[in-house]
Amino acid sequence: GGGRGRCLFARDAEGAGFPFVIWREEAAEVERQLKSGRYSLQRLAVRLGAAWLELPRAVAGERLNLNTPEDWDEARRRWPSERLRRPWL
Repeated sequence: GGGRGRCLFARDAEGAGFPFVIWREEAAEVERQLKSGRYSLQRLAVRLGAAWLELPRAVAGERLNLNTPEDWDEARRRWPSERLRRPWL
């Protein structure tokens, strides 16, 4: 771990997020961060020296941060029910 640029994170005005790619060689660093109780993608991206994929503002409404059952309920309200049953469409 530690700044080798072996990962790619999407980033918008909210910061680092999904989607992201982390090389297998960084698994130990990811595990260390999780075991220490640090669950922030922002912190992980910085720690790993992420490369950034800047997302345009036009797609901001298509991304939601789902952390709670209430967030999931909001996502279900926004997305068509068919899409939830078959997310590959």
